[in-house]
Amino acid sequence: MRVKSKKDRLNGVMAAVAEAIDVPREVLVNEPEVCLQGQSVLTVTNHAGVGAYSESALWVRTAVGPLSVWGKGLFIERFSRETLVVRGQVEGLQFGALPGGEK
Repeated sequence: MRVKSKKDRLNGVMAAVAEAIDVPREVLVNEPEVCLQGQSVLTVTNHAGVGAYSESALWVRTAVGPLSVWGKGLFIERFSRETLVVRGQVEGLQFGALPGGEK
């Protein structure tokens, strides 16, 4: 049996609180929300900044680790403290990987 870490227990409590007060879970536990519309619009809400960026790869900092996105003709359409919108041909994305999908 796996023993839950303090962070896991806290996230569980925060998730229950979020549900009880009808607030999105990711807001209270600082998780990113990643939405891919088709293959051409990627929205990342609750990010912690961009670590690297080119037309073929993007590396986004999040509370749960790096998010790597790769594709063709990628460009940042909108960037704010809370939301990042990327357009272009998204070929892949992965948490915890370097741009291009390499670990």
